[in-house]
Parts: sequence; structure tokens; C-alpha cells
Amino acid sequence: MKPSLSVRYDRLIAGAPWGATIEVGRSFYAAAPGQTRSDATDTSLSLDRHWRLAHDANLTVIGSVTQSRFEEKRHLNGPRYALNLGYDRAIWRRSRVDLGLQLERADVRSDYQSYTRAALTAGASRRLTKRLSAKLSATVGLRDFDGDFPLFGKARMDRDISLTASVGLDRFKVMGTTPQLSCTARRNRSNVSLYSYRSLDCGVHFISRL
Repeated sequence: MKPSLSVRYDRLIAGAPWGATIEVGRSFYAAAPGQTRSDATDTSLSLDRHWRLAHDANLTVIGSVTQSRFEEKRHLNGPRYALNLGYDRAIWRRSRVDLGLQLERADVRSDYQSYTRAALTAGASRRLTKRLSAKLSATVGLRDFDGDFPLFGKARMDRDISLTASVGLDRFKVMGTTPQLSCTARRNRSNVSLYSYRSLDCGVHFISRL
């Protein structure tokens, strides 16, 4: 479970709007008695800039930094930096396609847990009705770690793939906010078998525009 609170500022400049978001989140994980818990607090700041291009296309650049503080796994404390480049374009009246490149760097206390990651994303969205929109996207990524993994003799390397589906209820209001439902199925394959896994995460976001 990860409740979070965010505040966003948007500057609506014609042709090139930009925005900033501050978010604080708290992660809670179940653990058996005697096991080390993964509970953590994340504080992040992100800046984004958007350019409107010809043929109903957009270019987006997002930069962010996140500071993580774990209660027990303190070797994972440290900053994470990310740069995202995105391009989207209308292909039909109600549909859009998008492509994205993400570069990420984590400099945590533990050298063998610090990493560099690159990922590519492709997706499509469509307005189904006046009240309902949907989006489907897929991401493939490669994560390369710095130091040798303990007792393994070489650095860890992960390959991940994920599929995300989301639905927005654009004209449905809950206490002045618009709900968005999303689910992500993820598979991570690592040369350190302990870190190979499959997961399914679903969530509901309530979006408010001031």
C-alpha cells in the first residue's frame, strides 16, 4: 500500500506550457515476524515542459528527482534521478499514439544497489465516449547495476517488461475530483534469480484541476 499526496502547479503558456509537481508518498509492506520491512517515505520534485508541434503532435520533457528514506533497509536510502522524453500524435479523431524514452539513475548508499536504467514505451489512447477514455501502453527496460552482488561475483542486470491499462471517467466527479483506474502487469528477469518476479498492481487516482 502506498498512499501519497501531491501538489501541482501549471503555467499555461501558449504553445509551450510547463508545470511542477511535489509529491510525498509512504509505502507499507507486509512482513513476517523477524523479517526486514521495506517501509519507506519518498519525496519527489518533477518539472515538465510541453511543446505543441505541427499535425496535432506534442513533445514533452520531464525531469525528476526522488529522495527515498527506508526505515530498516537503509542501504537503499538515496536519490533517484529521471529524465523522460515523450512524443504523441493524433492518428484519428479520438485516438492518439505515443512514444517515450526514459533514463534513470539511482545513487543509493549500497554500491551494488545503485543502477542506471533505460526504457522505451509505446502506447495508444482513445476517447470511447464523452465520459470515458482508455489507454494501453507497453514498456521494455534494461537496468545495469554498479557493484558486484554479494556472493555472486558480478553485477546484477535486470530486464523488465510491463503492460499498463487505464480508464478515465472524465465527467464523473468524486468530491470535485476525476477518478482514474489503472492496472500494470510487470515481469522482471534478473541474472540474480532472487530479483526475478511477476507482479500485478492496480490503483485508483483522484485528479483535481484548479
